[in-house]
Amino acid sequence: MALALLGWGFSQWERAQRYPAITATTHDGIQSVTIPRGRGGHFAAMVSINGTPIAALIDTGATRVAVPGHLAQQLGLVQGKPFRSQTAAGITVAYDTRIAELRLGDIVLYDVEASILPEYDAQEILLGMSVLSQFTLRIAGEQMTLSR
Repeated sequence: MALALLGWGFSQWERAQRYPAITATTHDGIQSVTIPRGRGGHFAAMVSINGTPIAALIDTGATRVAVPGHLAQQLGLVQGKPFRSQTAAGITVAYDTRIAELRLGDIVLYDVEASILPEYDAQEILLGMSVLSQFTLRIAGEQMTLSR
């Protein structure tokens, strides 16, 4: 029992290091989310897709939100028309999809363009430009701020 509790505690600590808590603010009608740089130097955060929490890596090189196939099934995303997609790992087949609701802190986006990548075997989505282009993005030191 104690070993299981210790293991759970370590996994929670490790998750907090990889996906640090974000700060959401609203000032003069401008909504902002500040994301601290996580372990490994990447910006990552927990988001919500259609009410389900999911880890997301911020990826300015991704055209759309990219969702691994196994996570798309868990999230109930509908696989649409197939297309060829250029990824960091090469060309692959992806499928169009739409995310009804994506929540980042207190900011909610609707009908977000996304891609399902069946061969992408990750435990997180890539938060690409179909989301990031809706914000002013600023990186200062160890923090990224998305505002709109």
